[in-house]
Amino acid sequence: MNALARESGAPALFGYVMDSDCVVVEAAGPESGAWTTCLARTAMAARIGAGPDGLALEDYFLEPPDAAERAVAWAEEAGRTADPERLLEVLTAEPDPLAENLFFRLLDRLSVVPL
Repeated sequence: MNALARESGAPALFGYVMDSDCVVVEAAGPESGAWTTCLARTAMAARIGAGPDGLALEDYFLEPPDAAERAVAWAEEAGRTADPERLLEVLTAEPDPLAENLFFRLLDRLSVVPL
């Protein structure tokens, strides 16, 4: 993501939906840097499990409040506005019923696409 943001000169965001259960979100901006979080944290935690290395969900993904803060900075760099409280709602929500819907809601809250 960092390379894409640097090469394009614009913020980049990627969402990887995993079986409609959860979403990995990676983003970067040329100035704000890279960050990674997930949507549908309960499903993601079940998918990751407790590995033999002892790593947990928090070792891979930003906590929702930190992700909301980074997402606001990302949106500002993209020339958009985002409300951290509304982002936090999405970042802590469970899929209803599909994780894709959470990703689309995140994009809407980042003012990227209208719902």
